[in-house]
Amino acid sequence: MDVIGLTETKRKGTGTEIVRGYVHLYSGVSKDRRAERGVFILLNKKLKQGITNSEAVNENITTVNINHLGTKITVLCVYAPSNDKVNLEKDQFYEKLNETLVNIGKTREIILLGDFNGHMGTKVNNQVVGPMGKQE
Repeated sequence: MDVIGLTETKRKGTGTEIVRGYVHLYSGVSKDRRAERGVFILLNKKLKQGITNSEAVNENITTVNINHLGTKITVLCVYAPSNDKVNLEKDQFYEKLNETLVNIGKTREIILLGDFNGHMGTKVNNQVVGPMGKQE
C-alpha cells in the first residue's frame, strides 16, 4: 500500500519517522497529557521525494502535501470524536476540519482518510456490526 491512515494511535507529540519502508507522519496529544486520540499518515518511502510539507493540526487531524506524477495531492487523516462526546467537542472538531479543508483550497486533489465514528441505529445481537446496526 502506498498511503495508509491510522487513528486512535495514542501516540504523544508530533513528528516524522521512517519505519519499515514507510514515512510515518503523526500527531497526538501533548506529552504532558494522558495518551488518547492520535492520527498517523503512513506513506510508502517511494513517495518521500514528493512530500512538500506536512501539518500536525491537532490530535485529531494531520495532513501532508505531496506532488506525485505532476499532481498536487493533500492527504488528511482524521479521527472524529465519538457520538458520546459533548456537542461542543464534536462541533469544534468539524469546524477545525472545515477550516483545514478550506485552507487547502481548490487547486489540489484531496484524499480524506480516517474514522468519523459514524453509527446507524440500535439493532442488537447482530453478528456483523454488533449493537451499531440499522434498526429493522
